[in-house]
Amino acid sequence: MNKSLFSGHFLHARLPEMDEWADDPAPVYAALLPLWEKAQRLGSHWNEAQTEAEFIQPVLELLGWSYTVQAKSNRGGQISRPDYALFAPLLAFVADCLAPRNSQPATRNSQPATRNPQLAPTSSTTSSPSWPNR
Repeated sequence: MNKSLFSGHFLHARLPEMDEWADDPAPVYAALLPLWEKAQRLGSHWNEAQTEAEFIQPVLELLGWSYTVQAKSNRGGQISRPDYALFAPLLAFVADCLAPRNSQPATRNSQPATRNPQLAPTSSTTSSPSWPNR
């Protein structure tokens, strides 16, 4: 049911033509389901840090996002620290290179995320540069 967030034309004609729409969601769904089931079983006993480590961060990684936790943001003269700053893969690599030495890398894993998790490099197949050692 379309509640006018997107036009019917966009949903029925343009969205199916986008490259992302052609990706098979089954592998990502299959990877997310155990995380969701674990969160349903145990999540009510988790504190914020456990929720982030056990559910939020793995979900972001499976969806192909790179992130930095509580990065300082200055917008309009207001300093804030959002829970997560999300980055496209190349921006994540640059963010890690420019981050202070004592900060966390943009992702928990050693490989930059891709927007298509099915195409994410593995340690045995990647030829891309690895994250800087910290």
